[in-house]
Amino acid sequence: METIKNIIKENGGLYYDSEIVSEGGNRIFRIFITAKDGVNLDLCAKISRIISPIIDLDPPINGAYTLEVSSPGI
Repeated sequence: METIKNIIKENGGLYYDSEIVSEGGNRIFRIFITAKDGVNLDLCAKISRIISPIIDLDPPINGAYTLEVSSPGI
């Protein structure tokens, strides 16, 4: 997880939290980020593209899952 936290920080965000949930029969590994100037879709997509191949090498859970990078909200 330290690698993920560092990648988020290097790209202008801060790691907030993560969770593994099941929704509609699909498992989701969700990473929440914050940023000094706020989180937008472009930042989430950028971090997701960078993190995705890294966690493919060392998956956070067994089996199929979807990666989501999101803001924790208001």
